Amino acid sequence: MTTNHSLQTFYAGDDWQINGTLYDVDGNLMDLTGAAIEWALLDAAGNVILDGMSSTVEVMSTGRIAISVSDGVSDSVAPGQYSDVLRVTISAFTDTMWAGPILVKKGL
Repeated sequence: MTTNHSLQTFYAGDDWQINGTLYDVDGNLMDLTGAAIEWALLDAAGNVILDGMSSTVEVMSTGRIAISVSDGVSDSVAPGQYSDVLRVTISAFTDTMWAGPILVKKGL
């Protein structure tokens, strides 16, 4: 089941870190052992602006992740409204776990 997160705001040219918590269908923290986790930043037309090649997803502990985008990568993102999506695959289970708005502001 997809969770819609609240608006996240970042500045182009800064390091970005997006912390997330993932739950299974029973409401327990998700065991991410062996999981493939994909994240993408999409523009208004649904085009992928950033993905796994330009970001890092790290499992911090059971159910907790951190997505990192370096300043050099975020510097290439034009100011504007975006959305992000996160998909988890464990064995035969694949689900888009979250989606939501991202606002990128002009950096220094």
